[in-house]
Amino acid sequence: MKSIEVVAAAIVKDERILIAKRASGEFEGLWEFPGGKIELGESQETALKREIDEELNLMISDLNYVDTIFYDYPSFSLVMHLYSCTADTENIIKHVHSELWWIHYQQLDSVEWVPADIGLLKSVVDYLSKD
Repeated sequence: MKSIEVVAAAIVKDERILIAKRASGEFEGLWEFPGGKIELGESQETALKREIDEELNLMISDLNYVDTIFYDYPSFSLVMHLYSCTADTENIIKHVHSELWWIHYQQLDSVEWVPADIGLLKSVVDYLSKD
């Protein structure tokens, strides 16, 4: 089975996390942590900064590793690395999502998630609760 490696961001601001709603495709209308594929030769951190800039027009910093999950979809296996970070800019532009939402991290389970991202919710809450 084909394997895809991606990075995702839990962009944190005042105990809230920026989540994004898929605009199209199989998981249209479901929420996810923004991010994307790691290109050949890229580090996880470099890929995440590039993807967040491309998708949201945001520069991010203070990247901290949170967790990695492995999820099998019918046609491929996904490896997703999640980082907590902060946004250095506030001029968010939706390039690929239909909606963005700053949600309190304790309410993450109140929305419908893309299946793979569900496996990261507890890790995010645990990570942010320890601060």
